[in-house]
Amino acid sequence: MTQPRFLSFAALAALAAAALPLTAQVQTCGIGPEIPGRAYSPHVVLPVSPEIYYALTPSELRAAYGLEGITNEGAGQIIALVDPNDNPDAESDLAAFDAQYGEPACTTANGCFQLIYATGTQPPLATGGDLIESSMDIESAHAIAPQAKIMLVEAASDYLSDLFYAVRVAVDNGATVVSMSWAGAEWSGELSYDSTFNYPLVTFVAASGDFGHGTYFPAASPYVVTAGGTYLHASSAGVRTGETAWDCSSGGESVYESEPSWQNGVQSSGQRGIPDVAWDAFPGVDAYNELGAGGFFPAGGTSLSAPSWAGVLAIVNSSRIAAGESVLPQPQQSYLYYYAEADYYDIVKGTNGTCGALCDAGPGYDFVTGIGSPRANKLVPALVAAPTVSVSPPSVTFPTQTIGATSVSEAQITVTNTGGVAKLGDPAVSVTAPFLTTSATTCTNHLSLATGATCDIYVKFAPTVAGIFTGTLSVAFKGPNSPHTVALAGTGTAIVFSPSPLYMCCSPDGNPITSLFQYTNVGSTTITFTSAAITGPNAADFKTNVGEPPCGGSLPPGYTCVNVTATFTPSIVGTESATFELYDNSPDSPQTLSLSGGGLTDVTFNPSPLNLGSSPVGTPITAIFSYSNLGPTTITFTNATITGTNAADFRTDVGSPPCGGTLPPGYTCVNITATFTPSIVGPEAATFTLYDSAAGSPQTLSLGGVGTAN
Repeated sequence: MTQPRFLSFAALAALAAAALPLTAQVQTCGIGPEIPGRAYSPHVVLPVSPEIYYALTPSELRAAYGLEGITNEGAGQIIALVDPNDNPDAESDLAAFDAQYGEPACTTANGCFQLIYATGTQPPLATGGDLIESSMDIESAHAIAPQAKIMLVEAASDYLSDLFYAVRVAVDNGATVVSMSWAGAEWSGELSYDSTFNYPLVTFVAASGDFGHGTYFPAASPYVVTAGGTYLHASSAGVRTGETAWDCSSGGESVYESEPSWQNGVQSSGQRGIPDVAWDAFPGVDAYNELGAGGFFPAGGTSLSAPSWAGVLAIVNSSRIAAGESVLPQPQQSYLYYYAEADYYDIVKGTNGTCGALCDAGPGYDFVTGIGSPRANKLVPALVAAPTVSVSPPSVTFPTQTIGATSVSEAQITVTNTGGVAKLGDPAVSVTAPFLTTSATTCTNHLSLATGATCDIYVKFAPTVAGIFTGTLSVAFKGPNSPHTVALAGTGTAIVFSPSPLYMCCSPDGNPITSLFQYTNVGSTTITFTSAAITGPNAADFKTNVGEPPCGGSLPPGYTCVNVTATFTPSIVGTESATFELYDNSPDSPQTLSLSGGGLTDVTFNPSPLNLGSSPVGTPITAIFSYSNLGPTTITFTNATITGTNAADFRTDVGSPPCGGTLPPGYTCVNITATFTPSIVGPEAATFTLYDSAAGSPQTLSLGGVGTAN
């Protein structure tokens, strides 16, 4: 299914900028996309201002948000701007922008700029707002992160199917941050497209929309950082004097996406809140586009917010790598929200509609400006120092445990800090019953973990009643994504088998072997049995004398069903296994007992292996061996061979056919002579192989000897 997109306020405003003086124009928010499969653009969006309108320069905008004092400018990062259709002058537009504002050159020749056609074929020429959107996107991202590489990926059209494909192309070509200044209406199938943005070490940023109150996709995806818009009040020197919500900034509660965990503490709608963060949408900056705008034009809207935030996050990633850490992992919002109180400008005034509190900016998180606009001089260092904690394994399942006792085995769970300094909370570790931590745990309250350091948590299972249990281990620490959790599971049983497991060894093919076992009710209530079964890959070779119902139908507390007979009749050579299952009214039914047995070949050698000892080179040495028929039927022999690395140095006096041709059950071929005549100094080996009618034919006997110097 495809969905429509929107165009930026800035892009459309620029188209009409020459028609009327900016002071006389009336701002109208765009009409959001509504019909799946059809491309939409908003109405022309123009600013209202009692003063002469002016756009900020890149340096003024950086100063307003505290970026000027940050030395890292995104080196090593690749910001991908995904836009529909082709802007053939994109690189030259960027060059004009850079020349005007003294920004570092970003060209194909110096390796900074890359243009990619998503399908490998040049798309149709972009028109109208689409044409100038891509210029604004690449220029805005470059202005915020001048040392990051800029990748423009042009989709084949403005339908979401083509744009999503272009997003994947951007990631496949190494993009670490992807900016998307487009959107479509939310629809019921959008959750299946969330995976488009679910890459652990790639950050996706989307504009919230320029349509006033309302929610759109991909801005609604929990894997996307969504940027809303503000009115930024700043002097010509970039001194920030205030900021209010932009009335065209889209936001609200997603129709289909559920509330993500990282929003639990800031809103309680149960749905994904949009946006996450905010940025100047007006007055914006002067961008450059030759074909669509004829030169410089005022650029703003959330189409400015998205690439600008992409630049900020590229700086964060670059700084983290320089500090020996990973880039911000998914979900990046868990990091962004954690530092909301001190590291953002909280936008508390302004509205994007007439829906009351849902449309109004206010203290803390709101559905117009999210958690606010960045105090980059505080936010960037905080995100660089933010710990990246992992807990492994993500889940543990304990073996079935007798009730009233604690498991002998314990699960080891490792906490690793891969970046920053992680300080564990108080309590550092909590676990739900009937699971418990042991004294061997090293993850203690207030423990500080340096980058690369680990601590361990040891967990046991102690059920007091029968049943299937699930629980959670939580690891709390000071930092985003806290707490981490591990899923725990285990089964408590009131039925105890003895012995357990039951191994029956060993019987030749076809010969049954029996063993006794019993089961005890260690619970506090009578267990009523219904049936028993044997399952598994070799179930046909095992049986028991358990009646129907088992144990006469019931077993009171503390009582034992004794002298239960299990019979194993192997049908193959080697180990066989099955499971005895007992069905009853206990919550952990069925209880199981593992059964196994060894099936021997009907022919056995004695001794085995056969070591003929040491002898000088060229001097023969002999030894005697025998082979017996342990099976239930007469074995017919056909021939015997000696093979292997040193086969020529070994021989036997076995006739043809061996042992006169047959060997009845229980009989043995005795006094067979093996001769070893070494030809080299050192150990030698070979294999005696006997071919016959027995199961497991051919049977083999390893031969060995050592040649010594004369």
